[in-house]
Amino acid sequence: MSVAVLVVMPSGAGKSTSMSGLDPQRTMIINADRKALPWRNANNQYVQGKNLFNTYRLSGPTNRHNNFNEYSIENLLVNYNKINPKTNVIVLDTVNLALISHEFSDGFQNMTTGRQALSKWFDMAKEGWGLFCMANELPDDVIVFFLAHSTEKMDSDTIVYKKMVTNGRKLESLVPESKFTIVLHGEKRLDDAGEMEYVFITEDINSSAKAPRGMFEKKQFPNDLGYVEKQIRDYYGGNK
Repeated sequence: MSVAVLVVMPSGAGKSTSMSGLDPQRTMIINADRKALPWRNANNQYVQGKNLFNTYRLSGPTNRHNNFNEYSIENLLVNYNKINPKTNVIVLDTVNLALISHEFSDGFQNMTTGRQALSKWFDMAKEGWGLFCMANELPDDVIVFFLAHSTEKMDSDTIVYKKMVTNGRKLESLVPESKFTIVLHGEKRLDDAGEMEYVFITEDINSSAKAPRGMFEKKQFPNDLGYVEKQIRDYYGGNK
């Protein structure tokens, strides 16, 4: 099975920038946020319709014109190796936009009465959960990164716990982090020289961060998904 990785951090902490260390020859970016990639020469490395796809639709039928840019996220996960046989890294940026776009659809908004009104949140949670499951069911050599926004549970003025933002109590109750062996939290902060640094965190008592024992040498390191990919493949040996 594939390895699914959840990357959780607030806006501006370096989620999208962390993709810059990945090999564009082997990487597919699903740009649900539909925003420009934030590093130099990104437009030369990632070309729309080849290894960059701007869609936030979770599911839907394939289109008859074979335009992968109109495919849903689910379709892209199924067809990634038809688009580029070299692809073994897939990034969804961000999973939150993909989940909430369903909530903003006219069909969802029109479900206001009766059984539909009661079931729409369940259906949305089911669709999101299905996406998490699919990310774990691709071939063995594939690594899937889901980039997500974070939220903080507060007690008075103290941060008690940091986790992924979810829309709807049903999906929250399912605990999305439970579908991921690796959950990286990220933050930006000033280093000893007063310079801004962006880091991933693999273990923290106040967050959902976690990683297999011994996968990473340090509990905190620069936010580079290329490095994360290498550590995962080294850890699992020939299976990745």
